[in-house]
Amino acid sequence: MLCRRNALIRSKELGISERLFLNVCPSLLQANDHERGVTAALLEELGIERSNITFELTERTLIEDYGLFNRVLSYYREQGYSIAIDDLGSGYAGLKMLAQLEPEYVKLARFLVSDIDTSATRQALVEALVTFCGKIGAKVIAEGIERKEELDLLTQMGVSFGQGYLLARPSNAPVSCSSILHR
Repeated sequence: MLCRRNALIRSKELGISERLFLNVCPSLLQANDHERGVTAALLEELGIERSNITFELTERTLIEDYGLFNRVLSYYREQGYSIAIDDLGSGYAGLKMLAQLEPEYVKLARFLVSDIDTSATRQALVEALVTFCGKIGAKVIAEGIERKEELDLLTQMGVSFGQGYLLARPSNAPVSCSSILHR
């Protein structure tokens, strides 16, 4: 919660008005001692719209009761938040999590993206995931783009969003999307 609070405060200080992705461990959302409404109160205090917030769920935690977890996600979606699966392909659930949670965003794990231009297997897998995500209305984000060849191929495959050192290095200053697109 401290990381989330600091991230939201810092985004306000930087004047970021675009969508913010906040990492959340699925087990936290289901915990009995999880205080609901804390994030909503902070967003209201900072003047940030809930519709600009995406909870990014790590795939590295096992979800045991998808029915219960979907009810928890419905609660957050009804409040205007969106859901992303982070690092798809690197954890426990993979396709089950994708099919059960029907996220608005899917972030492809770096191992799928790294050197994708040299691997027919990874290309086939990413093409299938992009097609599937398109059919359920989920936007695909490729993580770990470090080479132009990877970016070019991912773009051809229909991946709309990306992150990685090729696009921008971590920085304290906001980066303009238009400056990235014109590289």
